[in-house]
Amino acid sequence: MADLATSGLEEGERERVMLEGVCDLIGARIGLVFRGHVVPGDQPLRMISVHQHGMNEAEQGVLATYVAENGQDDPMVKPCMAVEPGRSKALLRQELMTDAAFHRHPHFDLCREVDIDSRIMVTLRMPGTRVLNLTLHRAIGERSFDERHRKLLSSIGPAMLQLMEWPGMPVGGLLREPDGSILDLRAVSAQGVAATLGFTPRELEVARHVCRGLSNKEAAAELGISPETVKRHVSHLLHKARASSRAELAYVLRQLGF
Repeated sequence: MADLATSGLEEGERERVMLEGVCDLIGARIGLVFRGHVVPGDQPLRMISVHQHGMNEAEQGVLATYVAENGQDDPMVKPCMAVEPGRSKALLRQELMTDAAFHRHPHFDLCREVDIDSRIMVTLRMPGTRVLNLTLHRAIGERSFDERHRKLLSSIGPAMLQLMEWPGMPVGGLLREPDGSILDLRAVSAQGVAATLGFTPRELEVARHVCRGLSNKEAAAELGISPETVKRHVSHLLHKARASSRAELAYVLRQLGF
């Protein structure tokens, strides 16, 4: 059985396989994963990247234009930002507005262009500003997502988003290999995760101290190195774990089994 850390999937391909799997599981026509940061100002959600499954080239162009020009006004943006750091939340579009209200909303113009209607999403808010979002759509005229789908996405969505960010994340679930077989995501040790993320032996030691909540000075005293050296190692860890702050780094490392 394979786990995601050793399956050989490249970044981008990994997202495609996982999106295809969750769309098959829940019965969605289109799947989208958004990465972004919550920031102060007129555009409170800054997009970093978007991955998609199920859209043709023309539909991808419509989506790109919409995100660039109207993304901040999307009715689901505020609920994304309202999720507390370190928490996740799954929502049906019907929880935010009725079908009648949605079909009058300017956002529905995009939906008509790409033949999507019913919508369900799960948002994972990392400590700090990082936001990860998985959104699934069904075609116009198809049966709407319901509470059963929300509960299912609430269970598997956060783990899937974390796995997209950190391939060695020790969680389990049913996703699809490229050949259609079930992918078994087995738990891995902290050492195995560290190897997957490319931590050096010294960075692994510093990572454990970060998880304990020690300052650079405190970690330096225990490790017998200078605070500046610890600071440099922490900077490398932030980059390798794709964390935007020390608090987010500690959260990520704990989720990885440290």
